[in-house]
Amino acid sequence: HPTKRFRPIASGMLPINLAYIMAAVLIAAALGLSLLATDGAALAWVIGIYIALQLGYCFGWKHIPVIDIALVSSGFMLRTMAGGVAADIELSQWFLLVAAFGSLFMASGKRYAELLLVKETGAEIRRSLQGYTETYLRFVWTLSATAVVMSYALWGFQLSNSVEGTAAIWYQVSMVPFVIAILRYASVVDGGQGGAPDEIALEDRVLQLLAAAWIFCIVMAVYVVPNLGW
Repeated sequence: HPTKRFRPIASGMLPINLAYIMAAVLIAAALGLSLLATDGAALAWVIGIYIALQLGYCFGWKHIPVIDIALVSSGFMLRTMAGGVAADIELSQWFLLVAAFGSLFMASGKRYAELLLVKETGAEIRRSLQGYTETYLRFVWTLSATAVVMSYALWGFQLSNSVEGTAAIWYQVSMVPFVIAILRYASVVDGGQGGAPDEIALEDRVLQLLAAAWIFCIVMAVYVVPNLGW
């Protein structure tokens, strides 16, 4: 891989045996801290499932087409669930649907970018890419993008029907920057640049402005409007 080969383990900077030791220590620390952070063991269960899936991915499952995408997207989703469990926040079905399909959208975009990179450079990046075609990956991220937009829209309308005053309008308005952000990210994926979602979020100024607009809408709906009694 043109960039991932420079990571510490892949480049040889971090010895493999030391990496195994560090992994074991960090896994034990993660489970221990998750038990200390909350009263029950719910967070530890989420962390434990996440670790088990990631280990399965690292030691073989990443070579199985479709399964690898499912595992990558589940990693995104489990991290969002861990935040909700740690903060003792009840996660709605709409949040879980948005997180699930949004994660699948990003994961399929990563594979699409890698597949284009293989065709351009001829590098043997990932074994599972042999089981994918551009058409299939386009289908997956189109399907997931549609599902995440519909799930968010249903969530927004449900909330707008449960509140009074202009707060309902702000929930509905929040759909605009959200949908545009999905379309913007889809255009990036279509250009084969979806391999690193974190880098896209840090470098794309349009996405950052859309995120700020979405946050503004939610803050207005949740905090400002109810406190002012509008």
